[in-house]
Amino acid sequence: AFALLAIALAVWTLRPAPSPAVRRLVVALEAGQRFATLSQPVLALSPDGKYLVYVAVQANVQQLYLRPLESFQAAPMSGTEDAASPFFSPDSQWIGFFAAGKLKKIPVSGGNPMTLCDASGPVAGASWGTGGVILFHFSTAGGLWQVSAAGGIRETLKTLKSEASDHWPEFLPGANVLFFVASSTPAIWREAQIRTYALKTGQQRDLLQGGTSPRYAPTGHLLYAQGGTLMAAPFDLKSLELTGAAVAAVEGVTQSANSGVAQYSLSGNGSLAYVPGGMQAPKQTLVWVDQIGRAHV
Repeated sequence: AFALLAIALAVWTLRPAPSPAVRRLVVALEAGQRFATLSQPVLALSPDGKYLVYVAVQANVQQLYLRPLESFQAAPMSGTEDAASPFFSPDSQWIGFFAAGKLKKIPVSGGNPMTLCDASGPVAGASWGTGGVILFHFSTAGGLWQVSAAGGIRETLKTLKSEASDHWPEFLPGANVLFFVASSTPAIWREAQIRTYALKTGQQRDLLQGGTSPRYAPTGHLLYAQGGTLMAAPFDLKSLELTGAAVAAVEGVTQSANSGVAQYSLSGNGSLAYVPGGMQAPKQTLVWVDQIGRAHV
């Protein structure tokens, strides 16, 4: 199940003023459903806070399910079979996702998906900016890519200089600056750096080490995941600097030890959705291997 709660629960506790009323809602998966792999994002809230989309498997079919938050049920989205890593357009009218080695989009109102570009391999985040550009990462290493939200040829961010692998891009308000996570060893997230990147100038700035899945909260905070806990640090949009120490905002948020992704999403109206569960350790099994290469569990 996932919990939906007002973002005030996470950030207003940092302020001395009295906390406002907090609404809390638990949304259960439909009967017979289970989440898709938790090493990629499985849910997204629309910026206007009206819709929740998630990736689930039912009867061996993996696809997107859309639930208006004023409704009691989620409906499958036709044409989204094998979908992964959903995200919304800034106007909340489209859902981007990855399937069959392609980046696609589909209207919230329904209809046929549109293919935007090739994007094969594991996906490590995507963000749709107000300027009509989608940034994303795919494959096991390398930089960030961009493509027009109308579709076209994907291109690398040529001014982005990173030592190894860049993950989890997230546009800040205004679409000229983004958060991203840089790591020389993607599997060891305590060594990763959360950075800002200015698209026009190419300037990068380190913010903190050891976090992943950064998001900007409308209250003026950088949210990020660290060891299955959602952290909040005050962040100034003008100077692009942290202005205070981070504190734990929400504990027990599902986070993959493999990819580092944390299963939470933030809307522009102050709502937070997350999958409870904490840090998910990678599954490992010891095996014997004989001299001719046969493995025995």
